[in-house]
Amino acid sequence: MDARGATFEAVGVRNGRIDAMGTQAAVAERLERGFSRIDLHGHTLLPGFYAAHDHFPEADENDLYQVDLNSQPLGTVHNINELVAALKRKADTPDGIARLAGA
Repeated sequence: MDARGATFEAVGVRNGRIDAMGTQAAVAERLERGFSRIDLHGHTLLPGFYAAHDHFPEADENDLYQVDLNSQPLGTVHNINELVAALKRKADTPDGIARLAGA
């Protein structure tokens, strides 16, 4: 995905980072022995986007007045007990009590 719309046959990853792009032969030559090969069967590989829309300036305010109840990969909640515990932790803060009381 570049300004020219270039496409590549293969992508080589080393230590979690893209290290090579090009033909399968060129990428295989650049990588160390023992690398894994994943055949996408003609499909397209795209970067992993975690969010299509964010409001970064509001992040601090969100931490003060909201509770993150997202499950993975966005949050840390795995089950209903963890969800209730997160709500209780927020309610037990001075600001949390005022918010829950409607102040």
